[in-house]
Amino acid sequence: MKKTAITLLSGGIDSAVATLLAREKYSVVQALTFDYGQRAATMEISAAESFSAHYGIAHEVIKLPWLSNISGSALTDKSVSLPKFTDSDLGRGDVKAVWVPNRNAIFVSIAAGYAEARGCDFIIAGFNDEEAQTFPDNSVAFIDAYNKLLTTSTLSHPELVSPTQGMTKPEIAHSAVRLELPPRFVWSCYEGGDRMCGNCESCVRTIRAFKAIDGWKLISGRFV
Repeated sequence: MKKTAITLLSGGIDSAVATLLAREKYSVVQALTFDYGQRAATMEISAAESFSAHYGIAHEVIKLPWLSNISGSALTDKSVSLPKFTDSDLGRGDVKAVWVPNRNAIFVSIAAGYAEARGCDFIIAGFNDEEAQTFPDNSVAFIDAYNKLLTTSTLSHPELVSPTQGMTKPEIAHSAVRLELPPRFVWSCYEGGDRMCGNCESCVRTIRAFKAIDGWKLISGRFV
């Protein structure tokens, strides 16, 4: 019998691929998507709902309005300019304009409560090494530290795992193709328009990854 897992499903490609990879080992019984007032909340939730329905995973949206009130992030505050990028300047410092304080730790804490209450063994997250270079809460160090915390913050000790950790963005894109992930189940944009903007940090990383694997035509229709 497979062990069970809860997944943090943002609507983006990393969490979608992480969830599909996790399903090869575990029974993923619950997906959690967070609405913290981010610009793309409606589109992210729609993508996550469609993904969950397609793969037969129970889905719940958790609202955290207070997080947008304190964050001061361009992700949540439309009065703050959202940085635009090209391939050549992805590493520049103003990527941190989209930092939301302690966001992933908050999400994992909530998922840990669900995991313990529902007897799940694992919490799935879509972290990766490329984004960990900018965002420390995507890193192996974050996972290791949080798992240490879970040994004392829970009685059942669910484990935080990220099947995409150690993968490059092109490798994640390649996995999406291999796993036949429908593009309509993914929203990899910080904006919330009818189509993905193509020039926010998340869009540029996704476009670059699919071009690297000659998969651009598979997703190009999703972008402006």
